[in-house]
Amino acid sequence: MVRAQTEALNSLWPAYQKLQDFKATLRAMRAAGINSSLGETEYNADVQAFRDASSAARYESWWGVIDGQIVQMMADQTEALPFIGSAMLDCLPGTH
Repeated sequence: MVRAQTEALNSLWPAYQKLQDFKATLRAMRAAGINSSLGETEYNADVQAFRDASSAARYESWWGVIDGQIVQMMADQTEALPFIGSAMLDCLPGTH
């Protein structure tokens, strides 16, 4: 029992750091005016799951999940950039 708790504590810090990376990414996206509502929903779910977790394996599984969420969120935004740019250009006077 003590060993399992020690392993969970050792895994807790890297999972917490991943959550902080996710939070920082969301903050940067909001500052840039990018819609991050889906990412924020995922982040909030991750925080709740983090609070509810208890095993080392559970914390360790989040490392990959959170990394994947960050990468997906950034990929979605990057994919949308040409469309956003095009829509903005269409709003300029004389471009219609």
